[in-house]
Amino acid sequence: MVDYQSISKQINMQLETKFSNTSLRIVSAFVLLGIIILAASLGSWGLWSLTFVMGLLTIEEILSNLFKTQRISLQYITAMIIFIIGYGLLFSFENYLSYFVLGGIAFNLACLFYLFFNNIQSLNFIVKMQKWSFIVGVFVLLLFSSLLWVFSQNNALKLMFFILIINSFVDIGGWFFGKLFGRRKLWPTISPNKTINGTIGGVSTSVILSSVYSYLVLEKFNLIIFIMLIVLALVSQCGDLFQSKLKRQFEVKDSSNLIPGHGGIYDRIDSLIFVIPFFALMIMTLY
Repeated sequence: MVDYQSISKQINMQLETKFSNTSLRIVSAFVLLGIIILAASLGSWGLWSLTFVMGLLTIEEILSNLFKTQRISLQYITAMIIFIIGYGLLFSFENYLSYFVLGGIAFNLACLFYLFFNNIQSLNFIVKMQKWSFIVGVFVLLLFSSLLWVFSQNNALKLMFFILIINSFVDIGGWFFGKLFGRRKLWPTISPNKTINGTIGGVSTSVILSSVYSYLVLEKFNLIIFIMLIVLALVSQCGDLFQSKLKRQFEVKDSSNLIPGHGGIYDRIDSLIFVIPFFALMIMTLY
């Protein structure tokens, strides 16, 4: 079996000798954007296909790089089969996507419990995750099903921009305000670069811009929506912290080396797939 992570690592090492990390990040971002635009231009088929590939790569990164699961192991094969069969069923029974959205929310609540209450020094969690690592297939399937639910809506393009604004500006605003005003660390044992001021700035930026988008583009806005946008911005931040804690516990820097300057697929979409079930529920109930 081809080890794409080893190949991508070698390519990254060669690129890093010729280009700065910032240059690699910019070029990679444009390449990723081009792939997304191409998939979107192909319609729902293109988006479903892109999501399928991203799901497989996410499972591969979590199992192989984080949990150190062998590709020939029963856990690895079972996780892949769960995702592939489940994805096929979602494609055939699109009307049941909303039930998977609820499943994704339930799974994320369990992840939030892990984030806030599990001791990062606990070896018991590491042993359990390595033993029951096939559950990653369920985790990825449930979270990606919420993304598929968004794709299935009549105003899918507007909703995609909506969730990208909510999610992206938590990071962008957090980086900007953290650089300018960051003093006190938010959670140094998990994410030493994040600051309290950066988090407040990122959440505030996300809420303001997404509120404007909701009012002007989706033509709906009220107090409940405003409160939900605050919750979604905080959940997005939690998704990033969740992945950071996983990498700290398993002593891994990046989920893979697939994307030069960025890390892996899971590194890029960690907060997005974490917040998307809650976003889908908000759209179902409030729009």
